[in-house]
Amino acid sequence: MLPGNAEVVADPPGRYNVGTVREVAATVIRDHRDLDYAFVANEEMACAARAAFDAAGARRVPRDRRRNRPGVGRAQGRTVLRDRRQLRRTGELAVRNATALLRGRQTEEVARTPIRLITRSTADTAPSYCDPDA
Repeated sequence: MLPGNAEVVADPPGRYNVGTVREVAATVIRDHRDLDYAFVANEEMACAARAAFDAAGARRVPRDRRRNRPGVGRAQGRTVLRDRRQLRRTGELAVRNATALLRGRQTEEVARTPIRLITRSTADTAPSYCDPDA
């Protein structure tokens, strides 16, 4: 659940395709110049989103200090976040849905994996890879 001062302005799927993610990110950035956060599913998608931010003129894009890859941080009023556990959650959801279908139970055809927004006030709930001072 997002905090009260945050809202989702766009959620087009990237389909885990780098080219598609880059196009989607560019469109979202163009349509929402005051964008504060971009959520992506994994490191490869983060790199694609980073390319879109670079193309849009972002001068400083945050990096994960331990891996030297785009991660959590601020860039000229914008923040780029990556949730490294997203793929695991998506995989777990796929297994649950496949098992349900094999057992003849109903399941959603399109499932959305839940994500969390980590802020300074919720940093104590963040996975260990998030630096609350980033």
